[in-house]
Formats: sequence, structure tokens, C-alpha cells
Amino acid sequence: MSWASSFFVAALTGVLGLVVAGLVTAACSEWLNVSNREGAAGYLMVAMALVGGVVGFVLGLVVSRVIAGMPEPGWLKALGYSCGAVLALGGVTLGLGWLKADFEPKIDGRNLALAIEVRTPRGFVLPTQPDDYGVYAAVRVPGARSYSPQGKLDLSRATQAEGRWIVTALVPLITSAQNKVMDVRFSQQHSLTFPLPLRSKPQRSDLGEWSAWVDSGWDVGTAEPPPEKKFSLRYHVQLIEPPPPAPPEEDPAVQAAAADQAKFDALGAHTPVREWFPFAAKSSGHEARRATAIRHIAARPDYAAELGALMTDADDDVAKEALYLAADLPPPQPALLAPVAAAGKHIAGMMRKFNVTPGAQDPSYQGAASVSVRFSAWMSAVRALRENSGGDFTVELRPILELSRVRLDSHEMQGGVRRVASHYMKQWANLDPLPGDPPPR
Repeated sequence: MSWASSFFVAALTGVLGLVVAGLVTAACSEWLNVSNREGAAGYLMVAMALVGGVVGFVLGLVVSRVIAGMPEPGWLKALGYSCGAVLALGGVTLGLGWLKADFEPKIDGRNLALAIEVRTPRGFVLPTQPDDYGVYAAVRVPGARSYSPQGKLDLSRATQAEGRWIVTALVPLITSAQNKVMDVRFSQQHSLTFPLPLRSKPQRSDLGEWSAWVDSGWDVGTAEPPPEKKFSLRYHVQLIEPPPPAPPEEDPAVQAAAADQAKFDALGAHTPVREWFPFAAKSSGHEARRATAIRHIAARPDYAAELGALMTDADDDVAKEALYLAADLPPPQPALLAPVAAAGKHIAGMMRKFNVTPGAQDPSYQGAASVSVRFSAWMSAVRALRENSGGDFTVELRPILELSRVRLDSHEMQGGVRRVASHYMKQWANLDPLPGDPPPR
């Protein structure tokens, strides 16, 4: 195998070494909490990648020359051995980094926290209004590039003992680094650091047992404060209880049906017709409840007056359902003759208003649509009461027919009202249709 082939193998191995070293360094930097301040972790990755490239080149050159002196030498064989050596070296380095990695400690697979008590000096005044940075405690690894989650100091539950405040907090523990401290902040003037002599991976024996009190540090270059002027801290490891599973979200349709049923169950014999009415309407879609509601409505002594008020309600849907209900009540229903007749007169009044309304004020013919909806339901009640209660209603139907002949531009008025009114006036009063009346379907 020639020297040119050896240099070619060395170059390829060097490229592999550069990539492997960069990736291994990035992973180990993350695991070991290498600081990224001013790009330190990035510079380290670049530097180690270059070192890995050089090592890979040298390793490839050495291995290729060794292979050259062996039986059946070849550049592919040399490349395979040298690349395998680089990958093995990278794997060993990655494994050593993993063994020293700063993974979140757990006990029985559960996350951990430190329950702490901070004891203030005598005479210390707790802040009544925390500043923008708040009052908190957090575990910190000196030099680490990541920040640990904070635990809020519970000032509202602070207690006093021997003239010193004791403030509690629950601080998440997410580092297994051996060298760590506890930062506690009351204010800008009282931001403290405590040593944290806690093993890197707490055991079950560490749960629930308070540590000894440890004093806070003090500023470099200043004299150590006397014991009565120091802040102190103690802690114990605590398992973080997992949040209870969220209840399954109930189908909104099921919730609405349950609320509707509860509203129905709350009704009684003395409930007014207006409250029974939504359950008695054809649109309710629940036949068993509808039958119950109709029975209760018919049993009320003043049901006709209550239902009559609904027949002329300002809401078209309410009026429509009330008129349809008049046709569905068990016969005979002579008490409904007057309310239904009044509803017919009300419809005629609506038609008079529509007929004098300029098209520009009602371009969508909403007035005619309202009349058509009510008239259709009114005719249903009229037919039922003529058959089972001796009603006539031609006195009310005739002006409706005459008014329907005014607005020839309205399809609803011509096809929905005039056609039907003309047909039934011929049947019930032998009144011949006019030439312009639409024929019955």
C-alpha cells in the first residue's frame, strides 16, 4: 500500500474524528452542565472537534502503515480499522461522560424536591411587597450553564421562634452534581447562598429527616458576621407527588343532555306553562319527555291563557311551537278557541304592517317570512280545533286571505299564505278563489 493511499485513509479518518469528537463533546457538555457563558461550551466543542480531527488523522496514518506491512494490505482494510478505532475511542469517551453526567436524581422513578426552612437573624423584617424578581429559593450548580427551577418562599406562613423568622419553601431538585449550593433571595440586599452538603443521588434514607442547620456565606473581603446576624438553612428530601390524572373530558353533547334532563327533572305540577313549554315543543326531540310535559300543561287550570300568550310571542319560534302544541293537546280543547282566534288576528296585524313597509326597509322580506312561519303553525291548530272542538276561524282567515293579495312581490306571502288561505276559505266558507289566487298543491 503506497504512502499516497495512507494519507488518503488518514484524511478520511481525520474527518470522522472531527465529527465524532464534536458530537461527543456536545453531549458531554450538556450532561456535565458546562457553562455556555460567553460561548464557552461552543468554543470547547470546536476545540475538541479540531483535536479529534488531528488524532483521527494521526491514527489513520499509523494504522494504514501498520496494515501496509501486513499480508494482503489494502486501503479499504486500513480505513476500516482506523475508523473502527476512532468510533471505539469516541464510544469510550461518551461512556465516561455518561457516568459523570448530571442527570436528574430520582427515587423509585419519582422526582425529588428539597423542603427547606430558612431561619433569619433576630430583628430581620420580612418584605411585605416583593420586587420584580420575587422571593425564591433554587438549587444551583456553580459554573453550570442551566438554571434550576425556583421554589417560592412562603412568606404568608412564616413563623417565629426565639425572635427569628422561619420561612419555608419547596425547591425542585433536578441536579445530581456533587458540588451544589442553595440560593435564597428575599430582596436585592438579602440574596444569600448556602452550601448544600447533599449526596449527588439521594437515597430513601434521606427522605423526611431534617439536616443540620447550615449558615449562609458572606461577601468576599468582609468579616464573618456573628452567629446572631447569620441566616441559616436546613432541608430534607421529599418525593414530588405526581399530579392526579385529569378527569376524562366529557362530550359537550352529553353534558348538555345531562343539564337539560336536570332542568326537566326540577319541574313540577305548579310549574308555569312557559317553563314546561320547551319540553313540549315538537323540536324538543324527546317524545317521552314531550308527552309528560303536555300532560302537565293540560292539567293546569289556566293553561289556555298561558299558551295563548306564547302564541303571540315576539319570537317566531316560540309562537310557532305554541300553535303546534295547541294542535297536539288531547281533544277536545274548547278553551283554546279564543286564544287561537286571537293568534289569527295577531297574524293579520303583522301582515298589515308588512304590506305598508317599503321594500328598502325590509329587503330580505323578513316580515313575510315571519308571517308564513306563524300562519303555517296557526293553520295546524285551526284544523285540529275545527275537527275536535267545534271551532270555525273563517272570520279570522278571511282578512288574512285578503291581506295576502296585496304584496304580489313576496313569494312567502303568495305561496305560503294566499294559496293555503284561498283553498280553505273555499272548503270552509264556499268562497270562490280569485283568478290570481295560486291553486292548491
